[in-house]
Amino acid sequence: MPSTAGLDRSLNDGTITRRLTRATARARTAIERQPDLRRLQHLLTSPAPHAAEMERRLRPLLQDVRWIRPLLVDLSDLIAAEPLLELPLIATAAGPERAVVIGSSAQATVSLVLRNVAPVPPSVRVGGQVVLHRLLSGSAAVQRWRGSPIDDAFTLHDAPRLIAGRWHALRADRIVREDGRRDGMLWRVDRPAVLLRAAIHSGRSCYARVHDDQGMIMGASAIDDGASRLAMLATMLTSMARADALPAIGRLLEARDFSLRWLAARLIGMLDDDAGRASLLRLEGDPHPEVREAAHRGLLSNSGAA
Repeated sequence: MPSTAGLDRSLNDGTITRRLTRATARARTAIERQPDLRRLQHLLTSPAPHAAEMERRLRPLLQDVRWIRPLLVDLSDLIAAEPLLELPLIATAAGPERAVVIGSSAQATVSLVLRNVAPVPPSVRVGGQVVLHRLLSGSAAVQRWRGSPIDDAFTLHDAPRLIAGRWHALRADRIVREDGRRDGMLWRVDRPAVLLRAAIHSGRSCYARVHDDQGMIMGASAIDDGASRLAMLATMLTSMARADALPAIGRLLEARDFSLRWLAARLIGMLDDDAGRASLLRLEGDPHPEVREAAHRGLLSNSGAA
């Protein structure tokens, strides 16, 4: 087994920290000196009267991608020289995907996305937004799943089912439009794929949802950033059986969005003690049927555990 003594010494004496700090500074300089990225941010923050206008503005950026290639070259060279580098940009990870946000506003978000080779997932996610994809390198195919929008009146029982379409290979000269307000897409990646992605925020209350491999809906959630962070925090604390899980869930109980109250009812039902019983009793009178059903199941689960 190779010795880790050199790595241990580098960690202990701060060598790696200093290297990463210098590499991060170089990456930040590489990003800030790209004039096209400054123009992109100006475009994203200039008021658009509606989502369709923002989509119209962003399409030329995905049709002619020469403006992004200098940044790709700079970042690729930096990562090759320093594999441990964390880019000084907002980064997200979702399964086989990693995304680096290169421009964002309340109206839209533009990202560089790396999708790694991975099995086709067993479920289909409908993201709740219009998204434009442009393949820059690699090899990937998508399968469209057609559906209908949902609103606050949504229930699992009568929610629209997704219908699977054919697989289509992505072409580097084509923009793929995903209307995540109603449709979903599955991805099959044959070689690691780098994509330029623009997500247009509608400004209306939209829901992301997950469907099984038969197209039947399994759940829905708000796509608002603040709501998503609150939901993730409450879910994490509950899964860790933390003492502060219930206060975090309590914030969900006051949400106007039914999907957050629905999540609260399911999380409270997972707790082992009776602390959330009063909240479940309250949620049994919620105006939304899915929230009432989840609260009822939670009460039955707690009674069985008792």
